[in-house]
Amino acid sequence: MSRRLPPEPLPPLPKPRISVNVRLVQMRMERRLSQRELADASGLTRDTISRFERGLTRLPQPQTIQSLAVAFGMTEDELKRSLGMVGPGVRLTYEPPVVRYSAGAQHLLDLFEQLTLVQQQYIEGVCLQMVARTKLDADDG
Repeated sequence: MSRRLPPEPLPPLPKPRISVNVRLVQMRMERRLSQRELADASGLTRDTISRFERGLTRLPQPQTIQSLAVAFGMTEDELKRSLGMVGPGVRLTYEPPVVRYSAGAQHLLDLFEQLTLVQQQYIEGVCLQMVARTKLDADDG
């Protein structure tokens, strides 16, 4: 009777590549920053941050990298490494993060994106006031 040799182990799977825009979202959320807070800290607009994160704008102009590095409290090289922009065989890819919303929420987002920045800021302020008032009412009840 012949003995069968055990199969050779499979090589390890390569690490999945995280796109620059998805990593930017992760870095911002790890620091518990809103898009507006990151925009304020970097001197970029909230719309610019949003477009980077959704993969609609290719990130790096040198001044953009510098601004984001300052906002994250790191050097430009550290930021590039954190975003996966440097290293052997690095290829920049942009993939929008997969986010699913209810039909109603998606409709509101679509409408919101049609507004000007000033209108969006106004709506954001109204929403923040409503949330604060709701919390106060809940605390009183």
